[in-house]
Amino acid sequence: MILGVDIGNTTIYFGVIENDEVLKSFRITTKKDITTEEYEIVIKNVLGENVEKDKIKGIIIASVVPEATLEVEEALCNVVRIKPVVLKRDIISTLNMDKECVRALGADLIADATGAIAKFETPAIIFDMGTATTCSVVNKDGEFMGGMICPRIKD
Repeated sequence: MILGVDIGNTTIYFGVIENDEVLKSFRITTKKDITTEEYEIVIKNVLGENVEKDKIKGIIIASVVPEATLEVEEALCNVVRIKPVVLKRDIISTLNMDKECVRALGADLIADATGAIAKFETPAIIFDMGTATTCSVVNKDGEFMGGMICPRIKD
């Protein structure tokens, strides 16, 4: 079982994944100004209600909020006793893209494009509708062609 964590500007989304299926998911509010210990309390409570921690074999984090990433990473490590892998631009090997483009992309767009290539046929257009709406384009050869970011769709 893998715990996927998406740290967004508004919420932190947790997904418990096994055999390519999300078994459970939950969200907490992203806070940029709280401590590791405060995140530990919240994560411990949420995980305790939703997941058997001893079944988690790995944790991966994608974040667009640098101010919260380290605290969440440390909190998860302390609660689950597994060091998370933090998705960074330099660990992606399956996404073909221009080196200049890599520097401009956030972990969310990289994760979206990499996931689309792994799960679907290309070419692909990927929309991610979180705090902002992003759109990424991957061509038939699995190359990241570009994307855009715009305000989210209001409720």
